[in-house]
Amino acid sequence: MNELNLNLLSFKSIKIDEKTEIYYRGIPFYDGQVIDFISKNSQFFLRDLCILTHESVLEFSEKIKGSFTFLIVKESSIIALSDIIRTFPLFYKINGSAIEISDSITNFKGCLIDENKLSAFITSGYSFGSSTIYKDVFGIQAAEIVFISKIDLVIKSSRYFKFIPEKNTKAVDKEVFVASFNAQMEKVIEAMIISTPQVNNWIVPLSGGHDSRQIVNFLYKKGIKNVICFSYGKPGNTQAKLSKQIAEALNYEWHFIEYSEQKWNKLHKNGVIDHYIDFAFQGVSTPHLQDFLAIYELKQLTIITKNDVIIPGHTLDMLSGGHFSTLDQNCANKVDSILRTAKRHSKLYENSLILKSHLYESLNEIYDEILLEPSQFQEYINWQERQAKFIVNSCRVYEFFDFEFRLPFWDIDLVKFFMKLNAEQRKERLFFKISEREGILIPELAAIPFEDEIIVKQTKQSFKNKIASRIPNYIKARMAKWLGKQYEAESLNQIYALKADTVEGLIGSINQFPKQTHPFLITVLPRPTHRADYHLLSGLYAVSRILNKTK
Repeated sequence: MNELNLNLLSFKSIKIDEKTEIYYRGIPFYDGQVIDFISKNSQFFLRDLCILTHESVLEFSEKIKGSFTFLIVKESSIIALSDIIRTFPLFYKINGSAIEISDSITNFKGCLIDENKLSAFITSGYSFGSSTIYKDVFGIQAAEIVFISKIDLVIKSSRYFKFIPEKNTKAVDKEVFVASFNAQMEKVIEAMIISTPQVNNWIVPLSGGHDSRQIVNFLYKKGIKNVICFSYGKPGNTQAKLSKQIAEALNYEWHFIEYSEQKWNKLHKNGVIDHYIDFAFQGVSTPHLQDFLAIYELKQLTIITKNDVIIPGHTLDMLSGGHFSTLDQNCANKVDSILRTAKRHSKLYENSLILKSHLYESLNEIYDEILLEPSQFQEYINWQERQAKFIVNSCRVYEFFDFEFRLPFWDIDLVKFFMKLNAEQRKERLFFKISEREGILIPELAAIPFEDEIIVKQTKQSFKNKIASRIPNYIKARMAKWLGKQYEAESLNQIYALKADTVEGLIGSINQFPKQTHPFLITVLPRPTHRADYHLLSGLYAVSRILNKTK
């Protein structure tokens, strides 16, 4: 029997018998009942979990929902199971005759960088499939179940769910859609409340967009009053103004956290950001810092405290069709589909560069593994990679500061509801946006404009924008140097502004990165840090820290 090494700091465990132990995270529901791992219903669940096989996975998956990751360790085998969006990451490594499993990839010693996987990460911001940037180190994917034999180390995996919207479904009337969505959300919020009996306050990162507004909309409909909302960025920014207006309309407590380059630099200097970067990166994901400073200050000010639970709006826009467009519908074959997907999910925009990249190889391999239409591939990758490994992985911020979170929009029944929606009605989520003010939002919220509506209006009316659109980029670059630092509304381009003047100053020499990434990096390294994409900077900075440690 091969050796098993476990290092699961964030998991709880329950011993079934002398030969079986279950490690778990999250709050699952099984057969409609919340699992507390104590009640009689929980005993039925644990029994079914222990006897899982490839053949019984689909039947089991019809009964389970919620946010969870399970690891079942038996005498001769190991089973790992993730929810449909990989809420709680889990990694495994085959090291000679030993199996290593951990919730943090930093616990694996002697990992070697896979330059091909690293190249794909650098150009996209996340790994693809079960791979990480390391050789022989893998992660459990969204909706994946992995069987590992302790006898011969054979690994088998399957998916019990895939985000592939149904084809050729009939369009629905708006009234029917509104009534169905409201009914689904009522069940989702009720389940969330049941799963969180210890909650003190519900904390909502409230923007001027659609998704977080729906969160507070349905909390208010449910009669929930213990809600605290917050926004952040540059004082007076549009997002914050709308956020405050929404909270006041519902009589919810609201706070604003001002961002500044000095505040970010202080967190760099005291090592908090570096610690978080390592915690969230895990060789898979670009660390997400957008509300990091806000959560840090809200906790420091004791505005959010123990037993508060955070509810971000992830990711209604994707589910309702916001990432599905005519560009997807026009994909006629595999190559079209992979090129479209690469352009949507990477910094590579030229076909010639994509076709010879390791990103293309990764996407091609995934495409060949699944059965779908070319028009469906980009959304599939969006779900499996971007949503699971970047958007939902942003919740590592809340865990870092010891807060729980909930993701009501990733309820599997709600996801399947949108997967059945007609393609034309899902496209660019226009049907959902129209429906919001016709029975979904309460009147007080329907009367408040959305940020995207204000932006469209300002763009049409602004003479300044019309002139700016006609100025060549090279002149804009010279003007930027003359004008100095200009910060956007949420001030996220301040994150690395005082840590280094340029991208090269932040991440070091190009020579430490894989050669295949040099054509891309050459265009990035000279940029001032405050004029570079902050997500790109976080990914490159995380990689540079790893490369420096392995020298």
